Amino acid sequence: MTSDYQIIDSWLQEKNTSSALSLLNLIPQLYPLDSIGTVEYNYYKSFKTWQAGLIDQNIDMINLDSTQIAYLQSIASNSQGIAGLQASNILEFAFRVPYISCPGCPNGPVKEGSNNKGDLLNKIYEPRVSIKPNPSNTWVAFTYQIFKGEYNSFIKISNLNNEVIKSIPLNHSQGQEILDTREIPSGVYIYTLTNGPYSKSGKLSVSH
Repeated sequence: MTSDYQIIDSWLQEKNTSSALSLLNLIPQLYPLDSIGTVEYNYYKSFKTWQAGLIDQNIDMINLDSTQIAYLQSIASNSQGIAGLQASNILEFAFRVPYISCPGCPNGPVKEGSNNKGDLLNKIYEPRVSIKPNPSNTWVAFTYQIFKGEYNSFIKISNLNNEVIKSIPLNHSQGQEILDTREIPSGVYIYTLTNGPYSKSGKLSVSH
């Protein structure tokens, strides 16, 4: 199903809204959906139908009014799947505010984000990862969320000489991975979550 979602998003990027919506409406016939899957599909369908409407009206995501921003906030707050991830990424990138801090703003957030559409598309699919504790003594937990399509996804930990210390494959769209740091020397390391062409990096400190 994730590959079909990628096709839908690709068609929307090409402004082929009719093909995108046709495939979108076929999803429940193509895949068995449990109760949670049905809820997330409905969020995704609503979000993509709304997005197609913007495209047909030649409205850019970076030029939304307060009502449209409020809709994005609703999707970001309620969806635990790809719709919520994409909506919150748009809010944080295009408007430079966390989606959870915007409700009630009558004029919407101040737009300080990039006007580069390519950057915005990249941000929509950018993975999310947080770690704790940091610094780490015996273990560290990586909590992540990605758009899990046909990509190879993994977390790589490297030293400052760019030597790979550990690589952790990711098999789910979201979850948590635990790394035992007891055998890793004290120091500063770089962790990178890679999901196909998209990645997110940060620093990990190990202190024994």
